[in-house]
Amino acid sequence: MTIALLPGSKPAKLCVGVPFMLATAEQLHRQRPDCRFLLPLAPTVRRRDLLCFAGPHNPLAATFGAGAVRLEAPSSPHGHWSLCTATGVRIAVLAHHPAHDELRCCAMALTTVGANTAELGALAVPMLVLLPTQHPHVMRAWDGPLGLLSRVPLLGRFITMVALSVVLRRSAGLAWPNLQAGRMVVPERIGAVTPTQIAQEVLALLRQPARLEAMATALRHLRGPGGATAALSAMVMEVLRLQFHCRRGKPLPPVAERP
Repeated sequence: MTIALLPGSKPAKLCVGVPFMLATAEQLHRQRPDCRFLLPLAPTVRRRDLLCFAGPHNPLAATFGAGAVRLEAPSSPHGHWSLCTATGVRIAVLAHHPAHDELRCCAMALTTVGANTAELGALAVPMLVLLPTQHPHVMRAWDGPLGLLSRVPLLGRFITMVALSVVLRRSAGLAWPNLQAGRMVVPERIGAVTPTQIAQEVLALLRQPARLEAMATALRHLRGPGGATAALSAMVMEVLRLQFHCRRGKPLPPVAERP
């Protein structure tokens, strides 16, 4: 049974997400030694960056109880690097993009808010969406207007706390599947959550495969029917065909009917 860990791609999320998810993985492994873990790297993240976010260079790492980690090279040419914790948990680090085949095989995923939730939703991978808010000062590094406002002298901390209260009161959710559906399709845990709480919730979900399958079915329904790639390819070929005829001064052929 494999669980995917997607802590994000930006430093502001990684400094919380990496140690939080590592601590959660350690607790899960302690109670379910059969659990395996994989961590697909975002294109902007390098393997050695994980050591920085999980180690003593990140002052937030100790607050979540994450232990020391090391990177281990693959034992075979086709293997993956592993992120290994002091308690013996091995997390496969996937550096290729996209890692859709591996994600589809996962029982579920732990992820933060953002584009990851849209990707997992399109793959119909059940997920638990996390946004720990124990360290609101991390929002100072967020992008966009909220990040800029949180860095305003004197008022920044107040703005951060107001923004957090608004986020916590939102009923429509923050994950893309929930926003698209207008309801909670996948669970979100926003607030002062801990790795222990999340590990217990993951264990409860793993004991209820019917609930995970219902989540996957709802995600497939939101995604809609397949064939988008083929339809897009047909549209591109049609445009190229029309351009070819125009350049040669020939009359335009009839537009192919689409189903």
